[in-house]
Amino acid sequence: MGGGVAHNNSAATLINATIVGNYAEGNGGGVRNNSGTVAYTNTLIWGNDSQANDPQVTDLGSPMVSYAHTLVQDFDLTGVGTGNLDGTDPLVNPLFANPISATSAPTTTGDYRLLPGSVAIDTGDNSATSIDIDLVDLPRRFNTITDLGAYEAQGFNIESGGGSGQSAFFDDPFPDPLFVTVTALLAGQPVTGGRVSFIGPNTGPSSAPPTTLATIGSDGQATASLKAGNLAGTYVVRARARGITSGGIPSFFLTNDPIADVLGFTRTAPDPTKAVTVTWAITFSQSLSGLSLSDFQLLGTGTATATLASLSGSDTQYTLTASDVTGDGTLQAVLITDLDASLPIRGLPVASEAYTIDNTPPSVTIAAPLPGTTSTNPVTFPISITDNVTNALTITLTVADVTLIGTGTATGTVSVLNGTSSSPEVLVSDINGGGSLQIRIAAGVATDAAGNVSVATNDSDSATVFTPTPTNTGTPTNTGPRRTRRRLIPRPRT
Repeated sequence: MGGGVAHNNSAATLINATIVGNYAEGNGGGVRNNSGTVAYTNTLIWGNDSQANDPQVTDLGSPMVSYAHTLVQDFDLTGVGTGNLDGTDPLVNPLFANPISATSAPTTTGDYRLLPGSVAIDTGDNSATSIDIDLVDLPRRFNTITDLGAYEAQGFNIESGGGSGQSAFFDDPFPDPLFVTVTALLAGQPVTGGRVSFIGPNTGPSSAPPTTLATIGSDGQATASLKAGNLAGTYVVRARARGITSGGIPSFFLTNDPIADVLGFTRTAPDPTKAVTVTWAITFSQSLSGLSLSDFQLLGTGTATATLASLSGSDTQYTLTASDVTGDGTLQAVLITDLDASLPIRGLPVASEAYTIDNTPPSVTIAAPLPGTTSTNPVTFPISITDNVTNALTITLTVADVTLIGTGTATGTVSVLNGTSSSPEVLVSDINGGGSLQIRIAAGVATDAAGNVSVATNDSDSATVFTPTPTNTGTPTNTGPRRTRRRLIPRPRT
């Protein structure tokens, strides 16, 4: 119980303590308080663990606990006591030189001296202790303010490397990184793994984001690759780290150059279309002037063609118009140059949304009748309705759209099956007479997405209608034996 400190029903005060890398097979990986009173000042509790999943501090029995100028991992103590830090903030880190995982406990290895940029440097309370040395007998209160924990950082030097004087377009990375070199003032003090903040202005022209954290490498260099913000102008980025007491504040002068992005190049009318004039709306991220019609060109596929007609607008909003649109296919506008524009335009060439140009009406085709010859049986005429561009059709085929054409005495009754599908059928039933039957379909039974309407069909192939052979239904002839009647003629008398 209590991997680092087990405190039971007594009064305890911890000042400039570093409780790290401990493990408890129960409660309180770092500290277990059971009743009593405990006060933490200038203390670091970090990187502990326990079976009970309360790795840092566990309070049992309602102890009286106070914190001042203390950092506890995963505890936000900013609203408790004085000078405490937020251990839930991912940017708040004590930055130990070589911390050891709690899974290795117990161990005496590890290095818990503070690196450049540690939030524990210069954040303690000088009045909390009168002891003038740290755990390894180095001066306490270096740079006038005591550090948190058992070790006092002994100061670091920073020197500017390179990267000043660069420029980049809005939101583009600067060509070269900024870098500084950090060394310890006291030989043997660690710097590798420390952090340097490259800080630009929070308002006006600046880098994006304004602050970048860089880790110090084994060569002592901290390197930051910055990106230009989207406000034009020159500004200063400064390199800082807690514990830096020598070398001044490296400053880097950077310039953000304006550039316009195409935020939108969109159709302004429904698509597909059969219109003879189409337009696109163009939105830029920056105010522009100097654009002309010659900065654009049209791209068509299939048989679609058009002519660039006009460019209107100003500031960040423009409208491009193409006229004399013909054919079938797609039509797209492309911004290809910015020769006379007041600002460069990023990412040229930039293509618009494409229009689907459809000037061909839907096709209505009548297939050969089934069967091709009949006397009284119904005849079916299969229909196929298609569109060569979009296949997005509205179909309404009714009996009123069908004309039945008969020759001779052939007649019949028309009905329509599946009249809203792309494969309807015309059925001719109640057939009488003799001759032939054909159908014709009127215009307007199908409309495509561009508004093209189907035209009337030609007459279909004929179905032959023949008159059935009559059946004899008269009185049958008697074919039995024939009886003869004889007439007797009297013989004359002599």
